[in-house]
Parts: sequence; structure tokens; C-alpha cells
Amino acid sequence: MTILELTPITLTRRRGLDAFRALLVHLEREKDIDIELDEAVMLSMSFLDELIWRLAEANLLTRVAFVTRNAATRRKLGNIASERDVDVYVRRNGEARAASVPRISMPASMPRPQKS
Repeated sequence: MTILELTPITLTRRRGLDAFRALLVHLEREKDIDIELDEAVMLSMSFLDELIWRLAEANLLTRVAFVTRNAATRRKLGNIASERDVDVYVRRNGEARAASVPRISMPASMPRPQKS
């Protein structure tokens, strides 16, 4: 499935929540889901953070693998994994298995998302 099937806009926390809610329907029918991220024009940190945080809070994050070849997207996922202290599973297109993305600490000058 592509991220655009969950929401057409990938820029805000609100859209991250919308994507999470849409994803819940699919997770009720399927054990694990791969989400292709590369079709989105822009993926904001706030969008990805909200989606990942909601999945983690619902104990569903381990059932989702994010698929991307984009190094910047992988870095964003690594930043979020570090900030939220969660394992985010990522694979490149064509790879059979997803692996936990390396956690990357955010620079001190970058604002950190608030934990709720």
C-alpha cells in the first residue's frame, strides 16, 4: 500500500492522525502491512512522528514496515525512532525483510516533538 492511499497530504500532524485512522481499517484485516513512502511529494517530520507515535501507542508499530529508497526519509524515520525510543521497521523496494532503522539523534538546534 502507498502512503497516498491513507491520506493525500503528508505534511501535518492532523494528516498523520488521519493516516493512522485509515491504517487501522487495514490492520484489522491484515497481519502486517508495508507502506510505500516514496510516492509522497513531501513527508514532514510532524506527519511521520504523529503516525509512528499513534502506531506505537496502539502497540501496532511492529506490524508496519515503511518502504523507501530515499535517504532523507530514512533519516527522518531514524530521528523519530530515537526521539520516541521505538523500533521503526524500514526496507528498500525489492528487499524481502525489513530491519529496524538506525536511531539518529536530532541536532540540539532542531525542535523536538513533544511527547504526549
